[in-house]
Amino acid sequence: MEYNIYCDESCHLENDKNRYMVIGCVYCPKNKVKEISLRLKKLKKEYGLENENEIKWTKIMSTKMDLYRKIIDLFFYESSIKFRAVVVDKFKLNHSQYNQTHDEFYHKIYFDMLKYIISNENSYNIYVDIKDTNSKRNFQKVHKYLGNKIYDVDNRTMKKIQMTRSHEVVMIQFADLFIGAMSYYYRKIGTSNNKNQLIHDIQRRLNHSLDKNTPFYENKFNILLWEGGKIE
Repeated sequence: MEYNIYCDESCHLENDKNRYMVIGCVYCPKNKVKEISLRLKKLKKEYGLENENEIKWTKIMSTKMDLYRKIIDLFFYESSIKFRAVVVDKFKLNHSQYNQTHDEFYHKIYFDMLKYIISNENSYNIYVDIKDTNSKRNFQKVHKYLGNKIYDVDNRTMKKIQMTRSHEVVMIQFADLFIGAMSYYYRKIGTSNNKNQLIHDIQRRLNHSLDKNTPFYENKFNILLWEGGKIE
C-alpha cells in the first residue's frame, strides 16, 4: 500500500532557548488523502476560512474554537489517519559523547520518529513543511540517512521526500496543530485559555496526558519521550 506522511517540528534548533524539541507527523493511505483533505477544507469553509487560511497552533483564535474541536474530532473519528511524535529533552543532548553534530542528531531523531511507521512492504511519500533556507539540504540528508538505514537503495519504499508549504498542503495543518499542542504542553506555557482547552480536549480523547510514552501498538496517537542515549 502507498502512504503519505506529513511531517512538522517545533523548537528543533540546538540553541533556541527552548528545552523541548518535538518532531512528528500525521500519515494515512494515499487513497484517503483527497477525502480527508476535502472534509477539512469543508470544515474551514463552514467557519469562514478560505483554503489559503492555515490552521496553525500559533494562530489559535477564540472565535474559531468550535472549528478546532471539530478538526480534533475529525482526526479521532477517521481511523485511517494517525499521528506520531518524538519529544526530545535537549538538556539531555550530549553530541560530543556520540561524535555527532546537532544536524546529524536531527537526521537520527527523524529516523527514530519514522522507523515504526515505515515498512519495506509499503511505499511512502513524505511531505515536510519548509522552515528555513536549509530545509531542502537537511532533508536530502534525512532521505539518504533513512534510505541507508532501511536498505532502500532504489527508493522503492521511500518514493520521495518533498518540501512544501503548509498553506499549500492542508494535511500538514493536522500535524501543525498536534505538534504545536505537544510543544506548548511540554514548555509549560499555559498562558492561553484557548490552547489549554484544546490540550484538555486532546487528552480527554486519549484518556491519558501528553507526558506519557505510548506503546508502539497504540498507533492512533503515538508519543515517544526520548530519554537520551545513542540512536541506532
